[in-house]
Amino acid sequence: MFVEREEHDPYRGLNPSFVKRVLEKRREAARLANAMARTEEKRRRMEAIEAEIAARAKAKREHSNEMRRRRAGAQRRMEEKRSLKLEEKSLRAAAMRRALDEAAAQMEHKHPVKPIIQRVAEECGFDALDLIGPSRKRPVIAARFLAIRAVADARPDLSRYQIGQYFGGRDPTTILHAMEQTRAPGQLR
Repeated sequence: MFVEREEHDPYRGLNPSFVKRVLEKRREAARLANAMARTEEKRRRMEAIEAEIAARAKAKREHSNEMRRRRAGAQRRMEEKRSLKLEEKSLRAAAMRRALDEAAAQMEHKHPVKPIIQRVAEECGFDALDLIGPSRKRPVIAARFLAIRAVADARPDLSRYQIGQYFGGRDPTTILHAMEQTRAPGQLR
């Protein structure tokens, strides 16, 4: 006797509707597991992005704070330099005025002009030729102006033109400017 073999039975002798329900539940569980895995992956990516954003924000704040500190330090150094320059300038001006006052106090009314120029030049640390010469360097100009003031104070009988001739033929307006620059506050021309 020959028994016919059944073709491959996918249900293995189980109720087909039961097998379909089980398979559907397994597919649904797999879909849920995949969805949960994708959700978890998205959550991890979002956390990584948030951490990156927070790190960049922190780095930006730190950089900003560092730049503020640097600017404040630079401004402080610039203020210190300015105050030192002003202090140095006022000390130099006071020394020059003292030299001018001493030179003017020691000179009589009709003293020769060249010794006055020589004395002021020595007090300011220059040669008399520097004060008479064409130099336009600030320290030389300041000393020249003081010498012009000393000559004008010691020799009121000289005109601005005559004083200019002693200082290398300078214009009378230059002499007037020098006298205005070196006058004390409240002093008349």
